[in-house]
Amino acid sequence: MATDPGAKRSTTVRARFEAFCANQGCAPDRSLIEAFCADAGTAWSSSTRGTYRSVLRQGAPVWPVRPPGHRGATAAAPYTAGELAELWSGARAQRRSWRRHSALALLALGVGAGLSAGELAAVRGTDVDASASAVVVRGTRARSVPFTTAGAVAADLAGAVGTGYVFHPEPADRSYPNFVNNFARSLRCHPGSVAVRVARMRSSFVCGHLQAGTDLATVLAVTGICEVESLLRYCALVDRAPTTKADLRAALGAGR
Repeated sequence: MATDPGAKRSTTVRARFEAFCANQGCAPDRSLIEAFCADAGTAWSSSTRGTYRSVLRQGAPVWPVRPPGHRGATAAAPYTAGELAELWSGARAQRRSWRRHSALALLALGVGAGLSAGELAAVRGTDVDASASAVVVRGTRARSVPFTTAGAVAADLAGAVGTGYVFHPEPADRSYPNFVNNFARSLRCHPGSVAVRVARMRSSFVCGHLQAGTDLATVLAVTGICEVESLLRYCALVDRAPTTKADLRAALGAGR
């Protein structure tokens, strides 16, 4: 039986979109379609982007429409202070110098700056501003992100690689969607140790800002999240955070 080319195309587009969302540390969401189609890391022609946009918006059953009032998936749980201490200890205990360097870079950029897997893999030494304790993120969601922690660690690692990549300076295929996550999984020392996950690192960064009362405009700016409503999945993990999208919009409008 011949394969339906339209169905095959829809499956391919869906898989690429879901991989993109996973790299951003987010569940698939219609609000991310434009970011996916405009991704600076791809080499698609304008016609291909248009086809992908059309498939995702109209033709492909990418995901079920959420019923009114449904909160959607909660973000990955942030790490506790004890878990973070274990992660840092495990990173520093890596026997091989290259693994120790990359493990520390993963934590510094993931927990300290909340970068997604794709962003983290692309950071070069020249993107880390030691004087401002910040990292410059390039690409679709370009921004400067001040470190909440580990800025000094990131600066030291950046100084060691010069213009090279901070995470995994060795040659690698950085276009592979699971490049960073595969390395993270390999850092788990024993069955009882804390699993290293980029999504939990990003969640720790976002929830830390929400818990600290950082105004929402700043949270959006440093995380690269486009819509304030997208913060709701993180708010579910933070005490006294807004509980509805309306609350988030109101807080943003009030400068809170």
